Amino acid sequence: MDTIRGLFGTNPQRGQLPRVDNDHVYLTSLLDDTHLFRDLILTWTFCFNDVLNPEKLHSSLTSLLKIGDWKKFGGRLRLNENDRLEIHVPREFTSERPAVRYTHETLDMSINNHPLGKKMPKVTEKPSIQPGAQEFEEFVVTKDDPVNGSDLFEGDKPQMSLRIVSFSDATLVSLV
Repeated sequence: MDTIRGLFGTNPQRGQLPRVDNDHVYLTSLLDDTHLFRDLILTWTFCFNDVLNPEKLHSSLTSLLKIGDWKKFGGRLRLNENDRLEIHVPREFTSERPAVRYTHETLDMSINNHPLGKKMPKVTEKPSIQPGAQEFEEFVVTKDDPVNGSDLFEGDKPQMSLRIVSFSDATLVSLV
């Protein structure tokens, strides 16, 4: 029966951890709490034609996620007893319960010498067709990142991840 419930998006509590008593808990809006949005993972990747300091980017994002309503982005997704989506935000982010999942990879080469990096979309003078986001997935996600929104219900994972790939002449910054 759990399998059938899972197919219809009504049983995602299977791997949830118990509620942490001192977390701030926020209900999501009705628009955000649809089964379609629950299973959606959005990604953004920015290509900077310069070498950026990955630790500074990470600490800056972590600092931002400690301010006001920005904290919600560092929260964990949970379903309450009424099957409503909630965001559970730690009172304080720690190494055990960070605001963001963070990975950094250094590739000691030019982005233009990397087999996939050289295909990154570039500005053109005329309309052009560029490769789609799926082609660059190895730059965006790691094997430990959630594949779908249901993965975020399992364990105590922050809902946002920061992945940085550093080249000798460029930096890719992905938010998932």
